[in-house]
Amino acid sequence: MKYKKKKLKEQAANSSYTDVDGGHSITSGSYAPFQIEKQEALDQVNAFLKTFSLERHQDSKNALALLRVKLNTLGLDFAYDGRRPLSSEEMFPMTQFGGRQGMNDKGEYFTDCGITHRTDGKSLELHVKITPVNIDGDGQSGPFYILPKLQYGSGMTITVKDLEPQTGEAADTLKKK
Repeated sequence: MKYKKKKLKEQAANSSYTDVDGGHSITSGSYAPFQIEKQEALDQVNAFLKTFSLERHQDSKNALALLRVKLNTLGLDFAYDGRRPLSSEEMFPMTQFGGRQGMNDKGEYFTDCGITHRTDGKSLELHVKITPVNIDGDGQSGPFYILPKLQYGSGMTITVKDLEPQTGEAADTLKKK
């Protein structure tokens, strides 16, 4: 029996590592998706967030928990545990890989969000708008559209301590809102 040798040609359009229209995808290899300081990576994450916003969610708290899990795949995180009620517009400071802590060259201890040192001191924020599908209703029960977007903040440095769940008077103030 004789076998003929054939060259195997893989079609790039069927690969999950390339974008069909020739543009950059989050896994194209042109840059790492966790390099959130690059505008291309931020645009790709925001494109994902835009597709996330097309889904209807029965519970806005569960939707934010799901969004948090999705962003964790890039090392991005925000402090929301689902306990406090949500307003129609929320802003969450972001961390990457749990932030940084340690000692600098001057012998001083520091902690930060893990992003500001690569973005010239600008923090990364997740802005979320929660819109009920039925606007005529009470707005308290679902379904909801969750409209998230990542953008650079005002340049204020956010430490890991700022991102911890609030207790005491600050938490009581949030509960009253």
